[in-house]
Amino acid sequence: MEKSLKTLKHSEIIEPGSKYKPLKRYDYDMNVYEKWVELKCQNPPKRRSYHVSFIHKDFLYILGGIDLKEGRISDISCLSLNFADEIKWKNQEVTGDIPEPLSDHSGVLVEDNFYLFGGESEFGETKNTLYKLNLITFIWEKKNFPLTTIIELSNHTCSYYKENKSLVIFGGYNNGKYVYDIYTYKIKEEEWNKIEIDLNSKNVPEGRIKHSANIIDDYMYVYGGQNVDGNYLSDLWKFDLLNSKWQQIIYNNLSPDDIPLGRSGHSSIYNSKDHSLYIFGGKVSHAQERNELWKFDINDKQFKLIHDTLLEMESDFPPRSMDIHKIKQSILYYNI
Repeated sequence: MEKSLKTLKHSEIIEPGSKYKPLKRYDYDMNVYEKWVELKCQNPPKRRSYHVSFIHKDFLYILGGIDLKEGRISDISCLSLNFADEIKWKNQEVTGDIPEPLSDHSGVLVEDNFYLFGGESEFGETKNTLYKLNLITFIWEKKNFPLTTIIELSNHTCSYYKENKSLVIFGGYNNGKYVYDIYTYKIKEEEWNKIEIDLNSKNVPEGRIKHSANIIDDYMYVYGGQNVDGNYLSDLWKFDLLNSKWQQIIYNNLSPDDIPLGRSGHSSIYNSKDHSLYIFGGKVSHAQERNELWKFDINDKQFKLIHDTLLEMESDFPPRSMDIHKIKQSILYYNI
């Protein structure tokens, strides 16, 4: 038996034009054989990578990104996830302070607004601009603040800390450096603040890009990424947002084979039903991209490999191994 797609928890985009059609996954908890099934979409948006995506009121939106032939993209495309309707992408019209074409930016959904921060412009300039898109009126608003308030960043993460209604920015690239700075932005007060960390402490993660971050209660969990030496990281850290302290999480897996390879450009999501992080895809070396789905149980501190389609190459529709940021015209779903 298959769950409704309205239970969608994870959504990303993969390469167009190949035999790997738009896909949906069965729920692994339901004792059914896990397989990929085809989901065809009409009028796909322009192919792109290094964009952002989010879901609001049963619509999937993708924003910005870059195509190696056409350059950076500024449009917004959306798709209704109510599959009783026609499965068709459409271009979302917007007004106001429309951001310039960006890639390598980050953003987060906050109620009926989407906040977009940083990224790289058409000429490769790293930005520190903050925009808010009202998802009811579809009007963009650029937030004004002194440019020295926060550094320019790309390939960072932007998360929402619900308890004090703040955006939390971590890591990224700035002027040749891979940083480990943390900035918060109080939405109501419209104030930036840099969180001061004891840099003499050994218990601080190294600077990184293309990592993932999820805020759970009063902690920000940061997994993986790539450091300045080009190494792909497999560490998991949690940051106490109340006491401004880092702690590395030590895995309880007995064998190194039971832990994901270090990776960057992956995607992660938190599932409150089983208090677990789910980590998908990513790049594990200069020439190798992966498509496993891993589960990390926060209570037990253990990883479990949920699915690896590299083991299912006889399947009719195996998804392509991927760096999740190199996501283009098709849709990948996994119900958890």
